[in-house]
Amino acid sequence: MDAKLILKLDQATIRKAKAYAAKRNRSLSVLVEGFPRALVDPDQAAADDSLIVSELAGVIEAPGDDAAGGDSYADHLERRYR
Repeated sequence: MDAKLILKLDQATIRKAKAYAAKRNRSLSVLVEGFPRALVDPDQAAADDSLIVSELAGVIEAPGDDAAGGDSYADHLERRYR
């Protein structure tokens, strides 16, 4: 069950936090909730981080990937250590 919490922060901090959250497509509430969760349950915080990493995995292709038409790093290593 969710509950409301009132925090007092200076305007500049709130503005910067909202911009930070927007850049990451998250709500400020989600970001704020993550901090105390990490304090009281570090294992859950690590699991949440791995979910974010898995969301981002494969988003960017490295230069030279087969998908980009170049040789893969594995191909490079095979040629080098023959």
